[in-house]
Amino acid sequence: GGDLNSTDFSIDGADNNRAFTMHNAASPSMDMIAEVKIDTGGLSAEYGRGSGAVDVSLKSGTNRFHGTLFDYLQNNALNARYFLATAKPDPLHVNQYGASIGGPIIKNKLFFMFAWTATKDRSSSTAQSYLLPTADEWAGHMSVPVVDPLTGLPFPGTDGYTIPTDRISTFATAIKSCCFAATNSSGFWTGSISNTTDRSNFDFKVDYIVRPADSIAVSWGRQSSTFLLGEPPTMSADNDAFRGNRLSAHWTHTFSPRFFNSLVVAGHKDWTDGDQQAASDSRKNFISNVGLQLPTYIPGLPNVYIPSYDSRFGGWFGPLASTDATYQITEGANLIKGKHALSFGG
Repeated sequence: GGDLNSTDFSIDGADNNRAFTMHNAASPSMDMIAEVKIDTGGLSAEYGRGSGAVDVSLKSGTNRFHGTLFDYLQNNALNARYFLATAKPDPLHVNQYGASIGGPIIKNKLFFMFAWTATKDRSSSTAQSYLLPTADEWAGHMSVPVVDPLTGLPFPGTDGYTIPTDRISTFATAIKSCCFAATNSSGFWTGSISNTTDRSNFDFKVDYIVRPADSIAVSWGRQSSTFLLGEPPTMSADNDAFRGNRLSAHWTHTFSPRFFNSLVVAGHKDWTDGDQQAASDSRKNFISNVGLQLPTYIPGLPNVYIPSYDSRFGGWFGPLASTDATYQITEGANLIKGKHALSFGG
């Protein structure tokens, strides 16, 4: 019952929370994950943020070399059709592939583990619908009474359902010019929009057994992803990109079978960029037609939202950019005394 943004994420005890989005920053490769521990209540004092905690433990190399290679493909030819489906399914093409390898650098002393995963999604949706103004409404002929916003009365010399041509703004005319789409009898445009997703991430870990009582683990991870929202007739495309790096070092010292200490030094930095793509050739004169002075770093169109239609015109949304970094030094000691387990640190 807790809030989604109150979950604490960690990788091998190192912080894995994004300050900007309030969820996990890194997502390790599947073949790099040894264990996922989820606490849903009664958290110990070492965890923060509230309702739950998710800690991912990464795999380590061993005295023998091991590796994996996989390719997971989904498309319309291979995937089964839904039993009750009455229409042809949307185009589907998702390909996820990767590899991993681990083993000894120095037997019984130094080990490594590496994993890499990539995803390419070229699916599209054919069932997109937008409620748009009709040709008459674009021309100012409404199906409901309209009034002059300056007087609160019907426009003089009209039937009360019409906006005079000289009162239709250049902005509205430019929106129609760039973002008009033919509709069906119900006023909806229906068509296909292609979205693309590309993602790649890798993780690398080295474990060093200094002596029986001391061990050091260092891990490095990097991931990048891009998501391109397609271009329906009423809007320009939008491209979202994410990059993240993380680095952590974990030293464990065992004083006795019942008393051990751990030190974690870690940090991660993440970048997010969301930008409209340049509008297609037929829309490049939008700014000059409207006369708006928009910043040069906005290559797409302004966002226009008409509540009565619940539809958007122009761009999906404006530029989005964020950079956040987290650095951490944590030390904790664990003591087992009889029937009691004590933890303390900071």
